[in-house]
Amino acid sequence: MTDTKQALTVSRRRLLQASVWSTPVVATAVAIPAAAASAPLQPDAGGLVVQVAETLDTPGGSVRVYRQGSTSRSWPAWLPAALIITNPTGTPIAGARGRLQIQMQAQDTISTLAYRLQARSLNTDVRLLDSTPTIPATTAPRRYDLQVNRTVAPGETVTVPLEYFVPRVFASPDFTVLVDAVTFADGVALASESAQLGLVPGFSA
Repeated sequence: MTDTKQALTVSRRRLLQASVWSTPVVATAVAIPAAAASAPLQPDAGGLVVQVAETLDTPGGSVRVYRQGSTSRSWPAWLPAALIITNPTGTPIAGARGRLQIQMQAQDTISTLAYRLQARSLNTDVRLLDSTPTIPATTAPRRYDLQVNRTVAPGETVTVPLEYFVPRVFASPDFTVLVDAVTFADGVALASESAQLGLVPGFSA
């Protein structure tokens, strides 16, 4: 794997507005896009702060992508392994809400059926409820409503490991993935936003 990386330090919103997604592919080697984490917002309204974990440049992949319904058939990928949720305020926060979106991109354009890559939470305290439309637009992301099902104490951090999977019928060349998450204060106001890019070498499920 090449060590070539391209610095990306813009939020999901700026990425989509500027259409500056990058898929650095060199010959038969692939490069992982560098961290694209936006700085978490902490408005006066308070609320939990979410950070999408940095995509690690680990030989052989940092995570696995599974075939839906299988625990044995999987493929290597370089994707954020977790969400990190923190209470930076001085008071406990209960019933926190947020959103997670995962969007595929093949080469220089957003993939057709960009919502095929999915994720689930491995932390029972945090639920990811699939809110993707039944018939989504072909370039739409996979969207989840995020629910924290317990009170988070002041200064406490909750780690939410992510597991990725694809449908039983799936085929794609190398593709990058935009993973972005937001949290809300009082269920409405934006409390934080964070994004990372990852890479999945092409495979057929």
